[in-house]
Amino acid sequence: MKHTASVTLVCSLVLLFSLFRFSDANTESGSNVKPVEVLTAIRAGKLKVIDCSYTYFEGMPGIKLPPPLANTKTFEITNVSRYDERGPAWYWNWFSVGEHAGTHVDAPNHWISGRDNPGVDRIDLGELIVPAAVIDVRGKVASNQDYEVTREDILEWEKMNGKVPEDCLVVMKSGWGSRWPDPVKFLGIDAHGQPHGPGFGESAAEFLLKQRKIAGLAVDTVSTEAMALAGGKKPIPFPVHYMVHGAKKYQIEMLANTDSLPATGALLIVAPVKVQNGSGAPARIYALVGS
Repeated sequence: MKHTASVTLVCSLVLLFSLFRFSDANTESGSNVKPVEVLTAIRAGKLKVIDCSYTYFEGMPGIKLPPPLANTKTFEITNVSRYDERGPAWYWNWFSVGEHAGTHVDAPNHWISGRDNPGVDRIDLGELIVPAAVIDVRGKVASNQDYEVTREDILEWEKMNGKVPEDCLVVMKSGWGSRWPDPVKFLGIDAHGQPHGPGFGESAAEFLLKQRKIAGLAVDTVSTEAMALAGGKKPIPFPVHYMVHGAKKYQIEMLANTDSLPATGALLIVAPVKVQNGSGAPARIYALVGS
């Protein structure tokens, strides 16, 4: 009964968000919306807030492309002052970070298939507060680190949880977060220096985009696609990136604490840095889950 009540609470909050998003502020229904009820539920312990972002630090895991392709900086931080002669009463730093470093959003213009699509600063805010459909493939990834989520995995999830809702974020739960923060383990580097990690296969991505009309994809790994496989696919390498961004959708990579997310009932709040026409940006992401 407690689980049912928690799911009901989160569903009510999703409905609350929907009303807030779609109701005119001057209508009677709009005037009855009370977002402060979310805060009340959190403080009463009826709703948990899960941090789904990793902390940034120098030496953190970051994607590395093979030569001759150019690579991004991951994260560097420089101290300006720390209660010393450079600034006696304050502490501050400046930092340099890649758009696609750490927990981040891939904007719709990230791939060549979406080159004319909106940058990260122009993603509609309503698309960044979304329910999550969480696909648990931990058992399959345990025996195959290059596992690709399939259309059949989605259909199997639907047998247990109902149809994947429109405008939701579909999350791969692979258990990969247990490898954080070791760069070699998190990137799945093998004896030959090649990276590995699970992701969505093209059959799953195509099905979700065309038949379920989702908001986007999210993974707990470095890439939404299996890194050891995606680059060599024909006729289009990295087909999932190509399809998702071609459909004007966004992706989230390196989502933290997916093991704490239920199959249904979580509401994700995605807050990427607002980089002008950025191809992506680091993001602080929270999940609201019934306690």
